[in-house]
Amino acid sequence: MKRRTAAIAVTGVVLVSMAAVGVVILMADTRYYFEKPISVGISKFQLLLHEISDCNLTILFSEDPALLYSMDIEYYNPVPIWSADPFDRLTVGPEAAGVDISTTQRVRSLNITVGPAAYSVYVFRCWNCNSSIIYDGVLTQNQTFDYFASGMLTLTVTEEVGFNIGGTIRCGECILDISVPDGFSGGVYFDTPDLNVVERTGWQYEARSSSESVFGYGTYEEFYDHINRQRNRADIEFNVECDILDLRLQS
Repeated sequence: MKRRTAAIAVTGVVLVSMAAVGVVILMADTRYYFEKPISVGISKFQLLLHEISDCNLTILFSEDPALLYSMDIEYYNPVPIWSADPFDRLTVGPEAAGVDISTTQRVRSLNITVGPAAYSVYVFRCWNCNSSIIYDGVLTQNQTFDYFASGMLTLTVTEEVGFNIGGTIRCGECILDISVPDGFSGGVYFDTPDLNVVERTGWQYEARSSSESVFGYGTYEEFYDHINRQRNRADIEFNVECDILDLRLQS
């Protein structure tokens, strides 16, 4: 009788364990969609992305004033739903808020759309990423873009953009595909004269001075003032450090 009772107890434990495993499997997936509305009192925010590797990353902007961000995310391996959201934290300061996104899971692709309150995108400590960001006519304020990641970045600015854009880029290969609106000026500066520029369409003016450690291309002749050793105003301006640079400009 005792052996029979023990056998029944062991069988019950096994069945419960199998059921628990089954629930976990049913609640785990590789693809998820998350969306967060903007909180009351947040007029502008910075998006921070970090600790992401081996990922196809796309960043877009939305004109929806109620949107903080939305994202489509695909993991390499199934992830339980309770740990699938890479949103880390939201910090609200006196001037702006910060949206922090990171994950310890390997992400195959991340497509994130931020609302018009986003004024800054900061990508750092990311590895082997194939990234794309598009600045277009839905922007409602000046933008800062700082990017520190290995892999390839394609940054696109459309001719509909109406606000200043600038920042720092550190990556392996960079494509800047910029359509400058009427009346806009641009400047791209880099750290070395030995940069491999595979294409330079439209950026016809050049600044090169080893003594001043200034190397760059611009859309107008006076984009760098050699006499006063200073950069003149540019509506679109980036500091780039990469191995391969592809500059495409239309105006």
